[in-house]
Amino acid sequence: YTQEEINAAVDQAHQEGRPITTDAGEWTAQAVKAGVDCIEHGGNYSDELIQEILDKGIWVVPTLSPVVLQARKGHEWGMKQSVIDRRNKQLKESGRHEGLVRARKAGVKLAFGTDSGSPVVPHDAILPEMEALLEFGIFDCKEQVLQAATIRAAECLRIADKTGSLNVGKQADVVLLSGDLEADLKVIENVETVFVKGHLMVEHGQSILPDPRDFQTFANVGA
Repeated sequence: YTQEEINAAVDQAHQEGRPITTDAGEWTAQAVKAGVDCIEHGGNYSDELIQEILDKGIWVVPTLSPVVLQARKGHEWGMKQSVIDRRNKQLKESGRHEGLVRARKAGVKLAFGTDSGSPVVPHDAILPEMEALLEFGIFDCKEQVLQAATIRAAECLRIADKTGSLNVGKQADVVLLSGDLEADLKVIENVETVFVKGHLMVEHGQSILPDPRDFQTFANVGA
């Protein structure tokens, strides 16, 4: 796309009151110049571009999962060796990881995402991304990872007034886990109970079919 085309897309989205995000790539600088709200799959940026991202308040979602899981578990999913080799090569290149570390240390806002639905990245694969963010030094501690997956993600999606933290006045979105998450991130997979907007959806690790009268309530959650 030309700069003018990207500018037009961003302007149109903002005129409609919609945030706009972009896939990272060689056109990231153009998207940042146009004023996008978020960059998906963020990576290795120059200090100048990082400063512009920071100045404009643009969010970055690292999404390390596709590279990490395809490199390490591609065989289990029947991926072509050529793809696995390419992902392993990318995994060894430190530029993207170092760029994300520099961005975070500069103050760029990072939110959690996995690029779920990509090959070898199931929608429920949360733990691998959390572990990768720590393994490659994107975050310094578990608390930062958990904040990125909760309140920071809600801020990025512009719904922090409704969810993302347990506060009076917010909708009761609650996940109860079996174990000490602060001690071990693997506990994130031990889901015992889930409430969505105050409605019980998972109990003892099993999904519960909601009352039909609640269907409209759930439909309105994202309205």
